[in-house]
Amino acid sequence: MTRIIHRAFVLACLVILSTPVVFWPCLRGLHSNSENRKLAELPNLLETISSSTGRYGMSVSSVFTGLTSFSTSFDAFFGDNFPTRGTLLRLNHQLRRGLFNVDPIPEKVFEGLHGQYYLGNNYGDIVLESSGLRVMTAGQLASVDSILDGWYHWCERMGIPFNFATVQDKHTACSIDLPYATRTIRTNYDLVVGLHAGVRPVIDLSAFEGKHRSQGRASYHSNDSHWNAYGAYWGYRSLMMGLTAHTPMSDTLSLSHFTIDTVALLSGDLVAMLDIKKQEWSPILLPVFEPHGVRTAETSDVSADTSGPDPMVERYRNPHKQRKILIFRDSFCDGMIPFLKETFGETVLIRGVHFDTTMIRTEQPDLVVTEVVERNLDMLARPIQNVGPVSNTHHVQ
Repeated sequence: MTRIIHRAFVLACLVILSTPVVFWPCLRGLHSNSENRKLAELPNLLETISSSTGRYGMSVSSVFTGLTSFSTSFDAFFGDNFPTRGTLLRLNHQLRRGLFNVDPIPEKVFEGLHGQYYLGNNYGDIVLESSGLRVMTAGQLASVDSILDGWYHWCERMGIPFNFATVQDKHTACSIDLPYATRTIRTNYDLVVGLHAGVRPVIDLSAFEGKHRSQGRASYHSNDSHWNAYGAYWGYRSLMMGLTAHTPMSDTLSLSHFTIDTVALLSGDLVAMLDIKKQEWSPILLPVFEPHGVRTAETSDVSADTSGPDPMVERYRNPHKQRKILIFRDSFCDGMIPFLKETFGETVLIRGVHFDTTMIRTEQPDLVVTEVVERNLDMLARPIQNVGPVSNTHHVQ
């Protein structure tokens, strides 16, 4: 009887493990990305081995290194893309949360107080940074300072004003609902915002948002890692205030240009990673004027010398406004687009890169802005993450 039970158990395990592989050809196209990151892509065996032998020379060791690299890449690809993954994530969440009352995948997403969800430490060591256990060294901060100097001076030679802007992570803005203690020390955000203070200051996109957060209206989603429409508006106001030397404040939209309403949302990037539905009421800003900023049909890859993930161009034109702004940005800028496109004659947004001299030369904007969220600030200290000759050599071409 024991042997039968053991065999049945082994058979059940084999069925469970083989099901994704057997049904992969049929179900693979139905799999969608619900995570706040780019999923691993299918590696090419021959290209991986060729890359290894080209780097280390043809040998048994280099071929083995290539095979090992392929195995690691394929494991990541399979783990990200196998069918039924979403269902298993949902069942895992329900089991661990309902039966054991623990976070199902705290390294990616965890639940804080009052129903707030947060990114886990897999994203830029965000938990360590927000808790004060990890900050940039003096050398890293100096490297960031040098890179920003290079971008500033390059644009200055081109006769184009450049500004760097950063925004707080939800962990910093909504730290009161974190389930762990934070330290009252200077974070990466504080360090970078303090660079060039009074000379060409870093624009603190959270300056206005922080002041209005105490008014009782939430400015970040509870189910998402980003700010909501209300928070994004105050981020836009902070950006425009930082650009006052180059842009008339009369062009800035005020809150009186909108009526504030709420809408029920059933998802967000955080709960989507857990494959669960959770409703939240989120503010929306409805314009009382006729919107004129329109996104054009043009969408293209940026120039060949870029290396950021998923670089993409978005372009909005407004015939009733003047001046052209070019923004290198991340996903936090999405919320500001409804306001930017009604403020500038042309708004060009480049996602996936921090700075690209070729794009600036091609677009010839009136203003250039680079926006980076708090958790990615330390990436500026790594030259491989930056685009264009200025970011690596800090030399004005």
